[in-house]
Amino acid sequence: MSDIDEVPAVMAMEERGAWAQVIATSVTTIAYAIVIVPRALRGPIADVSWVTPMIVTIAVSIVAVVVGSIVAGVSGAALLTIRGRDVTSELGKDHRDLLIANAGRLRAFWVYSLLSFGALVLAMIDADTFWIGHWVYATATVGTLIEAATKIRFYRRGLIA
Repeated sequence: MSDIDEVPAVMAMEERGAWAQVIATSVTTIAYAIVIVPRALRGPIADVSWVTPMIVTIAVSIVAVVVGSIVAGVSGAALLTIRGRDVTSELGKDHRDLLIANAGRLRAFWVYSLLSFGALVLAMIDADTFWIGHWVYATATVGTLIEAATKIRFYRRGLIA
């Protein structure tokens, strides 16, 4: 076994960002559901106060992804430095990162495109804004998770169709 085989693989910065997306999106969406579902079950949907909690959820999710990515990046760089490895060469972007990012964005694009049709249908049938807003939120959440999961899968298993 050569020395290079004994060196543990380093998680790419983009993969760290994808993990931050999965965690932040999942946690904030679950928290949002914990707040909104009981409200929706108590009375008429038109009376449910959902706009402010959704805005807060989206804002917290964005901040959590940014902070999580920064923390993951800094901790990764620190661990490489402690191990005496070159941070720039280990964590720098390469062509594979670009291909994986594009694959993730493409899958998310198809999810957004297909699920957006549901919001259009809800608007056409004059559904309550509660349902339209939640459909759009669900579309964004599912698209984000699909994009991140695609990136993680390709980083873990290789870039294959």
